[in-house]
Amino acid sequence: MASDYSSGDVLAVDWDTRAIRVIQADASETFYDVEWEQLGWGLARARTATFYRMRTDYLKETSRLVRSEPLSLKELSRLRPDLPMRFFRHGDADWSESAESLAGLEPDTDFPARQLSLIPFGTKGGTLKAHRIADDGGLTLRRLVKEARRVQQAVCAEVSGVGLYRSGIVGNIPSYYLWGVVDQAGHAI
Repeated sequence: MASDYSSGDVLAVDWDTRAIRVIQADASETFYDVEWEQLGWGLARARTATFYRMRTDYLKETSRLVRSEPLSLKELSRLRPDLPMRFFRHGDADWSESAESLAGLEPDTDFPARQLSLIPFGTKGGTLKAHRIADDGGLTLRRLVKEARRVQQAVCAEVSGVGLYRSGIVGNIPSYYLWGVVDQAGHAI
């Protein structure tokens, strides 16, 4: 879905004195970085981080564009704003189903990354250790779904359906957390 924001937009917000810079946005939510006094952008040195996120409609009401500071090539390769913010969302499936059953829910397609980390959840909904998935030939949706099913062992009553959601970076590679059809923030699109 479209958003009025572009990667690199620097915004002044009503709820903080620090500037924020858009990493990625759609109509539902916006991922951003924070500019720290005397340190610069918070994600510049981070190897592992969860993106700050905000409902896009709220951000539009409480911010104004200050300038554009496009992401550098290094930032683009680490933060990967070209990757989907959420994908493989199905309300009629469950992470406890077989990998083959889950993989059959969508046609196999190439995923635009060669490596990423998947973050499963525990029985009470907390995050567990990230699992790195890599393939020099490129990843496919089927491979990602099978790996997600392999690493997701726990069942949590709060989780209904399946879905993968962008978290941030783990070890300088893109990360996604596993959850249900609606993400942990309650976004249903």
